[in-house]
Amino acid sequence: MYLAKLARGVVLALILIQVLLCCGSLNEKILEIEAHTGSGAVGDQRARHITRENARICYSGNESSWFEVYTLVAGLESHHIVAIVRNTLEWTERHGVRFCVRKYKVDASRSGSWNKVAANVEALARSKASWALSLDADALIQNYNLSPQDMLDRVQEKVGKDAFASHSLFLSSEFGKKKDVNPINGGVYFMRVNRQSIEFLLRVWNEFHGMSLFYQPYYEEQAAMRRFYMRAREEFDEDAIILPFTVFNNYYKVAKDDDFLIHYAGYGVGRGAAKNRNKYDELTSMIGEKFREDDKFRIAGQDCLGQRTQASSVSCEKGITLNQNLNWFEKLMLRMFPSKLSHTNKASFTEIHHAELRGTQRYAVGGLERTRSC
Repeated sequence: MYLAKLARGVVLALILIQVLLCCGSLNEKILEIEAHTGSGAVGDQRARHITRENARICYSGNESSWFEVYTLVAGLESHHIVAIVRNTLEWTERHGVRFCVRKYKVDASRSGSWNKVAANVEALARSKASWALSLDADALIQNYNLSPQDMLDRVQEKVGKDAFASHSLFLSSEFGKKKDVNPINGGVYFMRVNRQSIEFLLRVWNEFHGMSLFYQPYYEEQAAMRRFYMRAREEFDEDAIILPFTVFNNYYKVAKDDDFLIHYAGYGVGRGAAKNRNKYDELTSMIGEKFREDDKFRIAGQDCLGQRTQASSVSCEKGITLNQNLNWFEKLMLRMFPSKLSHTNKASFTEIHHAELRGTQRYAVGGLERTRSC
């Protein structure tokens, strides 16, 4: 009894400290960080907020492509990243669409899985496209002949013309052992590039994270999507539709040869980091076997990873990683009061410092900040 009271007292004291510290100065709200007043210099590894070289790499022959693909590869080893990029490039270049890779987390206080949400918000806020595909690093496209339009037609056929026209996000159902726990797999989904998609993802990050000092949801962003689905079903259904995973996100245990992609979620031997490394070693081997005769991949220009690529155009962009190098107290505060995303402030966490935006200018569209080449 005494220990329980002591624990409650400590928690209340920490909350009071948080309030006294200007209602959350340690809980950095991402878009409140002005680009020119201390987000960290490039290469300053001690700063809380670091501006990184080549945080986002986009491959495209046409920046005004109507369709884009987004993948986060934070935490993967370089040879794994090169293989994942190579496989997706085979599809995007064949169909003339843009492919953007985020190499680093947007917010270091949350996991890589969580950061897919933040990276997608960043990409959507910058995009000039009409549609985007969020693609997990372990989801390998295998049917390169199916075009983006083919896949959207398949989605429309499944949900109906009216539902397709009136919704912005098309999610996949869960598979494997998790399907009875969570109705949604957050690894692969289609998004319209619009305000509704961005605000949906912001709510997943800000409102339905479910995190607290004593609890961190096991399925992370998928658990947040489920919480959104269960607690605000009417609002969820206004913007999103869940389709069977076999439509565009097939599980590796049941996938067929002509499926659009194979998702290797849960694949590998071992536990934790060892299992993840084993999985990507296997996937890298699969991709290497597929493209072992592809000499043109090696003899073309170099990209921001220092690897050779056949992409006709490569854009290397700086980006910010927030909440880096925190001390134990700051980490504790962010467990109690998780960081939040916003897109209404003047400074955008997705944008680069004005001084660094050479050849680029900002403009506002519907309250969102985007960039375009001058």
